[in-house]
Amino acid sequence: MLKVGIIGLPNVGKSTFFNALTGLCVPAENFPFCTVDPNVSIVPVPDERLAKLSDYFPEAKITPETLEFIDIAGLIEGSHLGEGLGNQFLSNIRGVNAILHVVRCFENSNIPHIDAKILPTRDIQIVENELKQSDLEIIDRNLNKLKKQVSSRDLKLKTELEMLEKAKEVLESGFFSDKGFEPEKYELLAKYQILSFKPTIYIANISEKNLDLNNNTFYINLQNYCSGKNRDIVAISAKIESELTEFPKDEAASFRDELNLGEYALSKVIKESHNLLKLLTFFTFVGGNEVRAWSLSNGKSIIDAAAKIHTDMADGFIKGQVMKFRDLEKFGSEVELRNAGLVKTEGKEYIVEDGDIINIIFKEH
Repeated sequence: MLKVGIIGLPNVGKSTFFNALTGLCVPAENFPFCTVDPNVSIVPVPDERLAKLSDYFPEAKITPETLEFIDIAGLIEGSHLGEGLGNQFLSNIRGVNAILHVVRCFENSNIPHIDAKILPTRDIQIVENELKQSDLEIIDRNLNKLKKQVSSRDLKLKTELEMLEKAKEVLESGFFSDKGFEPEKYELLAKYQILSFKPTIYIANISEKNLDLNNNTFYINLQNYCSGKNRDIVAISAKIESELTEFPKDEAASFRDELNLGEYALSKVIKESHNLLKLLTFFTFVGGNEVRAWSLSNGKSIIDAAAKIHTDMADGFIKGQVMKFRDLEKFGSEVELRNAGLVKTEGKEYIVEDGDIINIIFKEH
């Protein structure tokens, strides 16, 4: 399951944003370290195609892909040294696949901040410096170990050492990106869980009083800052989104139209997260009684898809039967697709595409 960590300074709206995503009412009081243990929620990934699939397979249970959100307590300057329980908080981030970095883009005298002046770029730099310093400590510690272990005959360990040295060089340059690393070599760094290299989206938490992004100076400054960085931005009023989760769906939709909010926060963030992690969605129709959605990295084969479902399917793989959601939508039924020759039999080399509906034929052990 994909895990996404929500981070940021204290009092930037992380827990309120978490509430908006999950509909849960976790504490969100106006004081630092309200969230000490990370709040975790597993939520369904919204996909309009699932509703249509339920029409084509009315007897089947519909099971969406899920995403785990982890609301991590506020980081402060010195977190990598243990300030404000910082080491504990940083360790909570290491296991996530991606990071949502909530940045305060609103003024409110009733909600204290680290400085009287709201400055999103400064806040980002404080948090990212803590991540970098924590990463450098881990890298230095492991570099010392590897230098004692490496030998000219152990090419894998030698390459791992080179990759760690390159990672240190990149971090010290101040530009956090894993671009430039050869993918097969970069995998050697996976076990170190380098926080600064994790895919990240900035969540610009804007005021409900200033929803016009063209006139929101905080958001504009954040956009300018990100223009030269490998980061995406999603603007959300966490307060409004959280409050709307308490309304009946019809009323909430009406308010959204009035405020011109567009799609729900969850849908927007999920789509951006999927794009960020280069994920696609495929579907399975299991035993005629369950339609299920799965996430898979772009460029993966049908064997990888089979392993995602169950390792036995990958081990005993014989063939896959594949139909496209767009074809099913056009022809209206699996029977019509088969009559049109659009249910294809694919071997293990087949590369899965977004919207594939896959039936794995395998030999049981």
